[in-house]
Amino acid sequence: MKKISWLLTVTALALTGCDSDSDNEYNPTINDAFVQKNAKLSQQKYFVALDPCRYQKGNDCVPDDLLTIEDSDTFWRYDFSNGASYVSAKYRHEDTERCSAYTPLCMQKYGENGLIDSDWESHRDALDLSYEELRTVRYRTASEVNDPEVELLPVYINLSSEYTLARQNAIIKALEQIEADAGQRIFQFDESGKIKIRHADFSRYTFASETRGIAHNLWDGYEPSLGLPNTGPTARDTYEKLIAEDGVAGGVVISFGTNFDSSVIEAGKCDFYKGNATNGPYIMDVQTYLVDKDGYFSPKQWMWVNLGQANDLCNNVHKVDHELIVHEVAHIVGLGNHFEGFGDSNGAWSTSAAAVLKAIYAAPVNTHYLELTVAN
Repeated sequence: MKKISWLLTVTALALTGCDSDSDNEYNPTINDAFVQKNAKLSQQKYFVALDPCRYQKGNDCVPDDLLTIEDSDTFWRYDFSNGASYVSAKYRHEDTERCSAYTPLCMQKYGENGLIDSDWESHRDALDLSYEELRTVRYRTASEVNDPEVELLPVYINLSSEYTLARQNAIIKALEQIEADAGQRIFQFDESGKIKIRHADFSRYTFASETRGIAHNLWDGYEPSLGLPNTGPTARDTYEKLIAEDGVAGGVVISFGTNFDSSVIEAGKCDFYKGNATNGPYIMDVQTYLVDKDGYFSPKQWMWVNLGQANDLCNNVHKVDHELIVHEVAHIVGLGNHFEGFGDSNGAWSTSAAAVLKAIYAAPVNTHYLELTVAN
């Protein structure tokens, strides 16, 4: 059985936020070597543990050379404790668990109630990769599923206080560009062939309350001080509610005004921290993925694209542009780290970023990065 070592590196910009400003003319030579180099650079973060001392066995920190995917018990449920602090709950419920941020690729293993996923080992083994022998990971496309209208990645737009129809149209335009640049259908679509947009109202989960900090309670809206929310028409939206009503198992939620408060990172940099891609609103940890038995990203998980801050110290929602939205959605669908033309001084999105995304999606999943070619 193949062990996978996780190396301790992280790209700061990928953790904290993205900027879309660029004043440079950028015309790279895009060839096979270019997409191979940058596909590896972009996706290597998925195979890197962020901080081994955040995962403990008893009171002992697990050294980084021992923190492997088969040791990563990565699903947690968080609740309020001692005011605004979150702690891992002492119980587990498989429908309210999420990946933790120290292992970007994860699958269910053991919980307090025993084996959660009987296919856990086959999911891990399907990756068949190590850091030095990097292979591609991505979502399935329309040609790789039986029913693309329901099996691809669902898309939700959050009806936040910053939502407008114009901003919804901007999101749709960005999603369409991602699919055009990837050369594949990635998101669920309707009978007319348009990307299927669903709406969710998570506006009651505010920065100052339920979602502040690294963890969030969006699964069932549970708050220890209040109990479970009402189940009537005034009940808040939750993942459980969306799963029951829409027949989904997860999806990506795209939301204006829910980026994390950048003042906790760097004061006076409001304009720089305009968006991120992660596992919830108002947080800044790197996005993490479920991996299915064939080594694909699974759509059976909730991801978030947060566009702009709207808090007392910073409101930059009006500065979110098309390139930034495309950039953050690209993070969700498989471009992990920033690289030349993708989040550096050459801009948030470029022909080079599109070429790398297209090369990854044109090749079968688990393709060695040295076998990638420029896709036509």
